[in-house]
Amino acid sequence: MKLPLKLLLFTLVLALAAPFILKDEDGRPLMEAGKLRMPTLGTPSLPALDAVRNVVDEAGNRLTEWGGEPPATTVYKWRDAAGGWHFSDEAPPGVNSQRVVIGGDGAPP
Repeated sequence: MKLPLKLLLFTLVLALAAPFILKDEDGRPLMEAGKLRMPTLGTPSLPALDAVRNVVDEAGNRLTEWGGEPPATTVYKWRDAAGGWHFSDEAPPGVNSQRVVIGGDGAPP
């Protein structure tokens, strides 16, 4: 197992070094270590920043309209015959369900 690993590492090193050793038509190496540069990472364009700013502003406006917190949501929960819990925004007919208020001040409306 040591020989295949050594051959794999040798192939990897050779593949990485080949562009620096092989010559083009002019006799120069295909790549030169002195000309390697890290890519520059650009910042997002202004339209992208404006879109993010609009989303944040819209969320802030909605929170202000709600008075700082979202309105309460009412859901219903019940267990089936196998013991699994189910949740819905409407009470199912003929099933003993429990009303649960989420958000708001927590008091039932």
